[in-house]
Amino acid sequence: MRAAPPVQSRYGPTLPELLAPRLRRVPPVLRVGVPALIAAIALLAVAYKVFKGPAGHQVVVRDPITFNFRFQSPLHEVPARPGELVRLEAHRHDAQRTFLSSFTIRPLRLPAYRGQVGALLPAYATTFERSLARRFASLEIVQEGRQRVVNEVAYAIFFTARLGKRHLSGRDILLPGPKPGSRDGVELEFLATPAGGAGLPALVGNTEPLATPLHTFRFGTSGP
Repeated sequence: MRAAPPVQSRYGPTLPELLAPRLRRVPPVLRVGVPALIAAIALLAVAYKVFKGPAGHQVVVRDPITFNFRFQSPLHEVPARPGELVRLEAHRHDAQRTFLSSFTIRPLRLPAYRGQVGALLPAYATTFERSLARRFASLEIVQEGRQRVVNEVAYAIFFTARLGKRHLSGRDILLPGPKPGSRDGVELEFLATPAGGAGLPALVGNTEPLATPLHTFRFGTSGP
């Protein structure tokens, strides 16, 4: 091993030279024990992250199409409405139980098509947006386009609407099943008010609590 080049005297003593007298006064048990303790704490922190498992609660649905996802508080499961497979909601803890955000999954059935489903989705979205207009008051589409949910091809529609007198931002994702040529899939609906963490449609699903179900959604029963 080559020796380190000598340090010119004008630069003064090196850091090891300055620390050597102090280190010699430290008991040997501390010189060995403290670095070992730091290494052990680091290993425990890594092991905790690996073995504690994913955060939140897992939901698994098997019919009419199998999928799973995870969610965390303040979202909680509420009874699904007609035409829905899953509904989660978050409310403020006040007398009115003010609505903050929600995540809803509905079955999706695409029309017959040829070729890649990614080519069908933009055209299908034009028709689908009419159902959104019937669902929400003062609906305004602000952006739409292809996106991926995990590794699956999907199409997202961002919009604003009204919930009574309150402003509502939404992201609706049309997500076909993973098999090539599949006509079955799911519609993922994310809604939030400014108090729920989304003042703009582009933020819906990018901030908690809606980010967890979006980023953990998987077809099948195996989670992330």
